Amino acid sequence: MESGDFATILEGEVWRDPYLENQARSTTDEKGTAYRMQIDNIAGSLFSLDLAYGKRELDTELSGSGANLTPAQMATLDRNADVFYGKFKMMLPVNKGVLLFPALIYTQQDANGSAMKSNTYGAEVSSFISAGNHQFAFTVTYLNRQYDGANPVFDNVTREDDEWKAFLAYEYPGIFYADNLSLVAFGGVNNSSSNIAFYDEKDWITSVGLNWEF
Repeated sequence: MESGDFATILEGEVWRDPYLENQARSTTDEKGTAYRMQIDNIAGSLFSLDLAYGKRELDTELSGSGANLTPAQMATLDRNADVFYGKFKMMLPVNKGVLLFPALIYTQQDANGSAMKSNTYGAEVSSFISAGNHQFAFTVTYLNRQYDGANPVFDNVTREDDEWKAFLAYEYPGIFYADNLSLVAFGGVNNSSSNIAFYDEKDWITSVGLNWEF
């Protein structure tokens, strides 16, 4: 059994009020600390556990300030939160060149605002394939995210999201007969559908390049 503990400082920017429309939005700093523990090959088995805890803190939280809400309603949109994450994974060797990693995922976002509190349940399958000099990695993930409280900005609807993600990576090491040079390519797509259209999201990414090891 192998285990590891990691601490990470998180920093970024988010909108002070993400619901503002037809006017300029301003940003605020988002900070936090995340702690992660990984336990591989539990009791000598093919099972692994990945656990994490993080704290999300916004310098200025003004969600709903432009929507004519009462202070009590604005409080339900407070995004400051404690976040708990867990993934239970198994390794399944299919043959000499193929490995499968099915997993179950759970995330709890314990936000200050009831409309921002959520529980996420998901499943994931990753595959690693080696065929001669060709190497592939493929991951498909499904997440269902359920929120606790009604969102006063959107007619007091309680939000629920369904999210699909897929990712494919390819590597061809030793291209052009150079041991340290590899051809790499990857592509990914994310589709999140919500019962509140404001939160619908679709995006994709592709990239092709060379990787030089030295």
